[in-house]
Amino acid sequence: MLPLLLALLPSPARGHAGASLAGVDLHAGADGITLFEGNFGLLLQGHDPADPTRWDWICHEAITTADARITPRYDRDPDGVIWAVVPDPDQAGLVGRSVYTSVDGCDWQPVEGLAEQAVVALAVDPARSGHVVAITADRVLRTTDGGATWSEWASPDATLDDVAIGLGGVVWVTGHGDDLVVLHGPGDGSPTESHHPAPDAEGGAGEVTLTIATLSPDDAAVAWLVAGPTTGDHLWRTDDGGASVAELMQVTNDIVDGAVSHDGAVWLVEGSRALWRSTDGRAFTPVSGVPLGIGVDADPAGNGVRLTSFAEYTGILLADVDPGGAWTPALRPPDLTGPLACRDGSTQRERCVPLWADVQASIDLYQPADSGDSGAGGGGAGSGHEEEEGCCGGGGAGAAGLWLAGPLGLWIRRRKAR
Repeated sequence: MLPLLLALLPSPARGHAGASLAGVDLHAGADGITLFEGNFGLLLQGHDPADPTRWDWICHEAITTADARITPRYDRDPDGVIWAVVPDPDQAGLVGRSVYTSVDGCDWQPVEGLAEQAVVALAVDPARSGHVVAITADRVLRTTDGGATWSEWASPDATLDDVAIGLGGVVWVTGHGDDLVVLHGPGDGSPTESHHPAPDAEGGAGEVTLTIATLSPDDAAVAWLVAGPTTGDHLWRTDDGGASVAELMQVTNDIVDGAVSHDGAVWLVEGSRALWRSTDGRAFTPVSGVPLGIGVDADPAGNGVRLTSFAEYTGILLADVDPGGAWTPALRPPDLTGPLACRDGSTQRERCVPLWADVQASIDLYQPADSGDSGAGGGGAGSGHEEEEGCCGGGGAGAAGLWLAGPLGLWIRRRKAR
């Protein structure tokens, strides 16, 4: 999961809409509606019954300043309400308002109960309507009525890094200070607080933080945690709500996201360098031949995952990866449909539609593959890379992934509530 270094965009001077196209995260709803978070904006799919395959665009500038360098994060609750957080309130569309909601993607409202709270991350309960947990640097705030009222759940002596809501509404919060901290407990109760020594940060950049890669969908006490500086992350597993942790491996770069697929396998993305998979949740092996990855989510249609990617280096924004490592492109830049259709006077019409030309200019750099097969993963026009080898199995991170490890490691180290 990503902490807050998602702030640095590849092309900050051009704004979100003019950035080089990259997929950041994905949220597939039980109702068939998918949120795709990109550095260039938010995409919706499945919301239009007449054309469920279309990808409609919403600009980040609907909730940020026009020159914001930070990328908002999004999630969607069981009632279909989209939640968004701008981790730096000075870059929010309304100064001092970090959190926004929208029922349709056309208009956005600040969450009044969090006015003047510098929220750095939030988690939406996927099973309980109205249950959302937000963290500031040192406080955990919780609502059960969709944001109308908030109460303090915890205020540990630590700098908070991440938050997630798991099975049965159990809340997880992680942070760092003199050591690394895990808060765990039912939303309606009090959390337990556990402390663990931070691993050696030698070879990494910055202070050691503790984030949440992913949670078990079957056991409210099991999670995979990531301890480390910007590079050289340590993967931990806890089976008892954070009271104890076991180190599973240390990677070269940074673990930026994780997911559990429907067959129970655990998948991890190592900072645009490698995709890892484990069938037992303990021993991980790299998945070869997949595109450079950023975010990962369980594929609702199978036992694999959906992997977001950086189009400048792979020619795609999203790939479907099966348990054997074979993959097919699921979203290329030319597949973007256009701005979400909204009424006159809406935020979308006033702020986003005028910016679509910047996104279209980036899309025009990419052309569909001419190879004739249905799923080669290679770069489009302007990507600077040849078409990747083989349909759905070739073309891995390789040298490009190693080259990207530094800049993208800083850009995409992220949080993702699961």
